[in-house]
Amino acid sequence: MAVMKMNCFLLFVAILLCIEVANANGVVRLNLNGSVDPSNTEGVIEVYYNNRWGSICYLDVFSMFYMYVPDVVCHQLGYTGGNIGSNSGVVNTSPVFGLVECSDSYLTLTQCSCNTDFSPNCTFADNLDITCYATRIWDNPYPGMVRLQGGNYTGQGIVQVYCNNEWAAVCNDGGLIEDETGWTICTQLGYNVYDVGTTSYTGKAWLDNVDCSSDDSDEDPPSCLSKCSGGKCPSSTFSCSTALNVTCAHGITFYPGGIKDACKFAHGLSGGAIAGIAVSGCLVGFIIGFIILCICCCKRRSSSAPVQGRSTERDNILNRRNTAINYSKV
Repeated sequence: MAVMKMNCFLLFVAILLCIEVANANGVVRLNLNGSVDPSNTEGVIEVYYNNRWGSICYLDVFSMFYMYVPDVVCHQLGYTGGNIGSNSGVVNTSPVFGLVECSDSYLTLTQCSCNTDFSPNCTFADNLDITCYATRIWDNPYPGMVRLQGGNYTGQGIVQVYCNNEWAAVCNDGGLIEDETGWTICTQLGYNVYDVGTTSYTGKAWLDNVDCSSDDSDEDPPSCLSKCSGGKCPSSTFSCSTALNVTCAHGITFYPGGIKDACKFAHGLSGGAIAGIAVSGCLVGFIIGFIILCICCCKRRSSSAPVQGRSTERDNILNRRNTAINYSKV
């Protein structure tokens, strides 16, 4: 099934952009004792959601649900991961999310299962705070990896791509901007809403006039820039005057966005090879999941207390989250 048919949803997306991108829905930041400097690597998590900045109410009794939240928030901020806890004091930010459960492969917080219902007993002292690792995601890049630079947050800025051991811009000197290219870039970064334009630029570039559109109206744009026309790494850089500038955000979840390293093996591999990797990964995941399920079942037989488990599968996360909501309201 097609995730998004560009010919049918282009007007819808344009309207959605007016609502979401202008407010940067889904943007995260760390509040360290009242400072929200973009360079903060620790502090209380704040997310922009429904036209306001809010926190995540952390409940110790459901700590397993929050296991990968630090990793995902730090991924979104450009770091390799993180841990719960920081040197920040209490920050007076009201929550927008209660229980939040993520997979460690997610790149943005709103890809997670985020429950907007939270206990009325949540206080400012219950706000979830984290510390990100010092290492950046792009400290260990792969060919075809993309990032956005020079924007107000990590989901906004000039598009750069990593090729031949060097970061350089993606240009658009041809004048025509393909909307699908913006969609592909934001998808690769874990978002599902985009706005694409150009900005004056002087410097090195790897790619120019990348086209991620398809002649088949029922076919989705590629989820990796390297799979687009003109998206492969060339042998040398060139100079350009107009760089591609993209703003990514989260809107209605008709598509959740890409996951960590999903495009790592897409650069230069055939479709059959990628399919083989995916099938192997699914098989290993199934075996591991089966073992975990057996362990959980044994625990349930030996104890009458509810057991909080975790799964990287979104459907299982949603089902367990709904069960946890009932507990949290007690």
